[in-house]
Amino acid sequence: MRLSKTQVDRSGQARAAKDGQYSSGAAEGVEVETVSPTRTKAQPGKASNLMRMGLDEVRAWTSATNGRGPWWNSGASHMNQAFPIACFGRLGLVSLSDTVQRLRGLP
Repeated sequence: MRLSKTQVDRSGQARAAKDGQYSSGAAEGVEVETVSPTRTKAQPGKASNLMRMGLDEVRAWTSATNGRGPWWNSGASHMNQAFPIACFGRLGLVSLSDTVQRLRGLP
């Protein structure tokens, strides 16, 4: 579980600490420890979905708890293993790179 220190000012805005200093000043609010409950609940679901798609339990759990976001994980090898290109073809999705190559070959 990852804890992050934030400061909540009077308007309810949370600001992250940088090197122990807060950009808005400590007089505005209170320092609190926060944990997003949705992040901790989502990890087991991500792992079980990856296992359902063919990853072994260790790799699925490591991938689900790597702390990276969806943009980072979209190009990761564990996602390529779980969702090969053929999976998207079966869903009826069109490959943009294949379409560009096909159109470049036209006279």
